[in-house]
Amino acid sequence: MTQLWNKLAVSSTLSYLQTIKNKNIEIDVFIPGKSFNYTVSAGYLVFPFNYTSFKQTNFNVYAELLGQRALDMKKYVVDFAPGIQFIFNSNAKLNIGYRYQISGNMYRMAEKSWLVSFERTFLGAWK
Repeated sequence: MTQLWNKLAVSSTLSYLQTIKNKNIEIDVFIPGKSFNYTVSAGYLVFPFNYTSFKQTNFNVYAELLGQRALDMKKYVVDFAPGIQFIFNSNAKLNIGYRYQISGNMYRMAEKSWLVSFERTFLGAWK
C-alpha cells in the first residue's frame, strides 16, 4: 500500500514467508520456518521544487522500519533504515542507505549494513 501527499510518500508492505524444507538438508535451528514480515517507509521529495520535465533528476530522502517475527519460535527483529535516493530520467534509480537493528533477539549474520543499489526500468520495452 502506498499513499502520496504532495511531496511525501508513505508505504507499507506485509508478507508471509515459509521455508521449504528438503529432507536431505538439515535446517539450522536458528532459521525460522515461518515468519511474518512488515515494512513501513516514508520518503520526501527534496528536489526538484517544481516539475518541468520527466527528465529532471529527483532527490529524495527516506526512512524505513523493517520487521520480522518468527511464527514457529519466539524470535523477532526490528530494523531502521534511513537513506537517500536519486531518480534519473524517471526510469533509473540509485539508492544509498544504512540499515541497523533497533530491537530483536533473532540470530543474524549482521546487525548493520550498507545498501547501494541501482535499478533501471525499461518503459515500453515490448510494444
